This record gives sequence, structure tokens and C-alpha cells, in this order.
Amino acid sequence: MKTRTRPSLDVCVVDTDKLATICRGVMTAQYGETEGLESLHVDDLIIGKIVGRDSYRDNDTAIVCTEGVGYEADAMGRISVPYEWNNKVERGGWVDVSAYRIWNECRTDDTVDLAEFVRVFGDRLETNHDIWRRAFTVGGAT
Repeated sequence: MKTRTRPSLDVCVVDTDKLATICRGVMTAQYGETEGLESLHVDDLIIGKIVGRDSYRDNDTAIVCTEGVGYEADAMGRISVPYEWNNKVERGGWVDVSAYRIWNECRTDDTVDLAEFVRVFGDRLETNHDIWRRAFTVGGAT
């Protein structure tokens, strides 16, 4: 397979330890259950603002994983954060967290090149990279 050079774009890294702590808090508040939550973790993510979106309620915020799969804020400003939880009941899922909290509490000063962050393996990942690079630079539907 011929590979092409991806255009660069610096994006902010998410502190996933802080985000996992927030996820645990949300789950505890919603379900009252804390047993086993210490194993909940969040994989590497970056965060960005989608160009051309209304920033009202942080609807312009999105997080992206190393597969190039992104999670955008909904109309209420919540992002479904993917997590893994290795206990007997749950293997993984999503928990809704305020985009405002992710942006303001978990966004780090560290940056990474989106072209290097999204894994290189086949057309799907190339397309995912292109979708998010476009969303964070010129806007458009994701």
C-alpha cells in the first residue's frame, strides 16, 4: 500500500488520568456504585474545537482517539467519553461528561501532531485523520 504524507496539525493532549477521575465521579453520582471503579481508565485522547460551530454550551468541542474516532459535544454540551473497566460486570462503555470540564480541566499544554497521533493503517484511518484535520481547521460536518 502506498502511503501519503499527512498534513500536520498540532492539537492538545487530554490528561486522561484526570478525565478518568471525572468519569468515576459521574458514574458514582449517577449510580451510587464505587466498587471496582478504580480500574476504570481512559485511553489516549486529543481535544480540539470544530471550526464554524457555535461555541454555545461548548458544542464545538470534540475528542479523538488514536484510531481517529471522534466524539463530539451534543446539543447539551456533553461528550460521550469512551472508557475501559475491567471487572466482572463491565468491560467498557461511554459516560457523558461536560465538554466544558474536559476542555478546562483535562486539556494540557502538551501538543501532538494529529498526523502522528492517529495511527497509520489503511484507508479508514487515513479518512478519519482527514475528517478531523478538516473539522479542526476549516470546519465541516464530521
